[in-house]
Amino acid sequence: MFIMMRRREIELWLEAAREDLVDAEEALERERWFRAAFLLSKLLKKYLKLFSLLSGERNLQKYTL
Repeated sequence: MFIMMRRREIELWLEAAREDLVDAEEALERERWFRAAFLLSKLLKKYLKLFSLLSGERNLQKYTL
């Protein structure tokens, strides 16, 4: 059961990251630079979260982007 919950959590983070990427691409097409940068920052944070979930690391140091 724990593995199934972990898998679902990873799937949700991946989907959210994909949505941020699509939104960032649209912002770039519209030349909305600050919005694109904000969305890409969110995307990177989600990938860091995914990395921590996949590696099993629970105590990653806080990061700033």
